[in-house]
This record gives sequence, C-alpha cells and structure tokens, in this order.
Amino acid sequence: MSTTLSGIAGHDEIWGGARPGTLAGLLAAGRTGRADTEAVVVDDDRRSYAELSAAAVGITGALVGLDVRAGDRVGLLSANTVEFVEALFGIALAGAVAVPLSNRMSADELRYAAELTGMRVLLVAGGGWRHDDDAARLVGEAFGAGDAGAPRDIVWLDRVGSAGHPLMADLRADVAPGVPDEVAVRAAAVSPDDIAVMVFTSGTESRPKAVMHSGRAIGGTALARWQQGLHHEPGDRVWIPTPLCHTAALVFMLGALGSGLTFVTSRWFDGPTAARLVERERCVTLWPQFPAVLQGLEDAVAGSDIDFGHVRQVAVVGTRAAFDQGERLFPNAAILSGYGSTELNAFISCPDLSGDNESRIGTSGRPFDGIEVAVVDPVTGTTLPDDVEGEIVVRGSCLFLGYFRNPEATAAAIDADGWFHTGDMGVHHATGTFAWTGRRKELLKVGGINLAPAEIEAMLLTVPGTRQAAVVGLPDAKLDEVPVAFVEKYPDTELTESELLAACRTAMASYKVPRHVWWVEPGDWPMSLTKVDKKVLAVRALELAARTGVSS
Repeated sequence: MSTTLSGIAGHDEIWGGARPGTLAGLLAAGRTGRADTEAVVVDDDRRSYAELSAAAVGITGALVGLDVRAGDRVGLLSANTVEFVEALFGIALAGAVAVPLSNRMSADELRYAAELTGMRVLLVAGGGWRHDDDAARLVGEAFGAGDAGAPRDIVWLDRVGSAGHPLMADLRADVAPGVPDEVAVRAAAVSPDDIAVMVFTSGTESRPKAVMHSGRAIGGTALARWQQGLHHEPGDRVWIPTPLCHTAALVFMLGALGSGLTFVTSRWFDGPTAARLVERERCVTLWPQFPAVLQGLEDAVAGSDIDFGHVRQVAVVGTRAAFDQGERLFPNAAILSGYGSTELNAFISCPDLSGDNESRIGTSGRPFDGIEVAVVDPVTGTTLPDDVEGEIVVRGSCLFLGYFRNPEATAAAIDADGWFHTGDMGVHHATGTFAWTGRRKELLKVGGINLAPAEIEAMLLTVPGTRQAAVVGLPDAKLDEVPVAFVEKYPDTELTESELLAACRTAMASYKVPRHVWWVEPGDWPMSLTKVDKKVLAVRALELAARTGVSS
C-alpha cells in the first residue's frame, strides 16, 4: 500500500511546524500569505510559493523513503534550476545536510566531494547543462560500478539524461503510508544550530574544503541582507546570474525567498539572454557582482532597445571602474559593494544607500547586527588603528561552523577568541565602516614593499580602452618580484602597452608600474568557478617572460 504527499492540503501543518532560524522556517515565513506569488523564475520555468512548498515536501518524503536521516549529506548536482531550489528545501525539511555541487566540476572533483562528505544520496538535475547527456556522463565517469565511494542512491530530479536512474517524480508518487507524518516530525525536529549546508571553497590553493553552515548562520545572514541592507518592497523581483552552488547566489536566493520576493536567475549566464530576462521580469535588485557579468550585460545593451531604467540597486566590485560602468548601465540605480566570503555566508555588510554613488565607492559599509569586523596586524594579530591597512577578521552570527573533517584548517582559520582570519586586507574607519583592499596572499613584495595587485588593476581600468586587467608577480633577482599585467582591451580599440604604462607612471609610484603588459583575447582568461585564476596567470607570466626574453 502507498500514499502520496499531495494529499496534505497546502502542507500548512508541515511548514507551520518548521522552526524559525532553520532553512525550512525561512521559507515558511516567506510563503505566508503568498501562496500564488511567484517564488522562483529560471528563464521560462516558474514556481509559485505554493508549488515550491509542495514540491519540497514531496522531495522530503522521497528522501525519508530512501532512509535518509537527520545529518546525512545529500548532494545536489544541478545548474541553476527550479529543481535545485525545490530539492534544497526538501533536504532542509528532512533535517539532512545539502551539499550543492557545480555542474562544471570534473569527475574527479565529484568523486572527491562524495567521498569527503560521505554523501548518502546524490540528487541530479540534467536540464540546463550544455548538452542533454552531460550530467549522465559526469556521474558515470565519477562513479563506476561497485565504487565504494559512490552515494548509495543517485536520483534524477528531472528526466533529462536520466536513463537507468530512479526518478524523483516516481519516488514522490509512491511513498509508504506513514511517511507524511514522519515528514512533519522531521521538519519540527530540525534545530537552527544543526548543519544545514556544506559549500565547497573554490580550491584555487589546494583541494577544496567543505564549509559547514548552520541554518541560523546562513539563513540569518541571508535575511540581514534585505532587512538591514538592501531596500525592498512587496512584489519586488530580484536577479543574480551566478551558480546557486556558491554562497553568493545561494544566500541571495535564500534571503529573497525568506522575504517573500521573487527570485530570478538563468541556467547559465549569457549576456543578451540575461539582459532581456532582467527587462522582461522587471527585476529591481541585481547582483551581477563580477566584472565579466557586468561587461556581458553592457555588451548586450549596446545598440539595443533594452531599458534598465526600472532597476533600483545593483551590486558590483568596489572599484571606480565598476561603479562607473554600473552607472552607465543603470542610470537610476544605487550602485553598491559589500563584503563577504564562503565562510561568512557571502555578504555581511552594506554601505548606506541614502547617499549618492560617489559616497559608496571604495567602502564595504557597516557590518550587519551581530557581526563584528576588525583589522589586525597579520603577523602579531594586534588590532590596528583606524585607517591603517591590515588583515580583516570577522566573528559573530555569520560565521561558519568549521571545515568538515578538517580540524587543522578550522583551527588555523578561527582563533581562540572566535575571530575568523579572512586572508583579506582592509582598513577600518572611525565611522564604523570598513573597506576591502585586496587579498593578503596576492600581495606582491617589491623590494620589501607590500603591493596590492588590486590597486594596479583599478588604475589600469581607468585607462580608456581597457576592458579587464589582472596583475601578478614575476620573480626578480634584485627586487624579489615585480608586477606584470594581463589586459584585455575593447574590440577596435587602438590601445598600446606604452599608453598603459605611461598612464600608470603618471598616477603611481614607480615600483607599482607593471614591468610588462601581455594582451588577453576575449574568452581566454583562465578562470576558477567565479574569478580569474591568478595562479595560472603567474605560470603563464613565467612562460611568456622566458619565451619572449622579457627582463623584469
């Protein structure tokens, strides 16, 4: 005998039992009074709050049927899809731990993630990948027959490339009679302090680490973005293009749904498609954030009839070039930049939005309530005076629980007083605001003087014709290392290396001027999941210097 979870009218009892501070409790608050409001839009795929809630409950029932227990890790391998969002909340209701995974990862990376986390179940959405068989091929390569490290169950959330695998739709339609009651018990038993999500670091330095977040930390930080930072009104639609497997998009989405807004994204980023989507859906808050995304939007708008006049607030990186580009694209919007990281649940501060854009350039704003930010000497750990550059350290409600199965890395990152050492450099101001200035590990040591590549990159971006720039160090026998630049210029731009270097010499100290500029063609930047991979660029610089006989 079997039953179906669709028989629970509106699932109100289940959602009503979810505790505040959990991810299920977050959605329970957002869905209240908004059953027919659109919760999620992914390209042309839409779900109302009622539909999202019902699907999540069904997935929870299926997981219970698979004997997934509280604390079990459940992988979620998907592009940005509505199935991802449904499954995330289904996992949360079950009291399990969601492990979002990138659909750009290799088979080796997927196998490593499953083995490290002890993944009990892997949920896969095959739609939204570049090819319909990409997901099946990746899973097949990662987990061979009888692989001891493979998840015990691999379930397809949709039908794309699902041949030979159980379908979530079938599991949802056929559950044991007692499962609906078990779902309600599970939902009510989840604590805000339980591990809710594990997100992988980018892994540009070593094997990626699994960052553990409680529901209280990730949900609370997500809501703080909207309650203490960004302006929003009932009915607002908000957009982010980056992958939901990363905290930037994941926390943005959670905050939007917890606030009863409509979250809009695409399966993958394409400039013209994204620009039309933002215009069609009348999205008022945008989170393009990364320079490549902002540039893709600007390229799409050029020569078109696309109008972004309705947009009210846009997040970018904190350089003047990014703010100027934001103002060109979104003439009526507040342009802003905050601060965050994977370990801090993405976004822990926001500048004052009441002033003009000029007042927000170069500041990360104030941290949200319950979060402390300090700037310390990176060697001694001593708190530095205002306006003196040092390492940014953070503690408070946003903080991760640690790196899963890696106590050594956790102890190295969080000191005895609870401060997380971010590896970022910045300054604290007497006003209570602070500003990010660059990565400590990216600092160059030029003749014994610390030099932040971000400073040179910001300068290069002010030169007309410069589209993107990245600076790395090149070994030097006399000065230890010197800066060199990789630059992409706009099409049909007659920009020369001499012009770039002349502009730098005019604006910067001599030791900051790049010793050489190498041009990068569009699409030829080495990328990690979200940014230019400077480790690869550093190797490329060595090879180019040797090949061309460039002297540092």
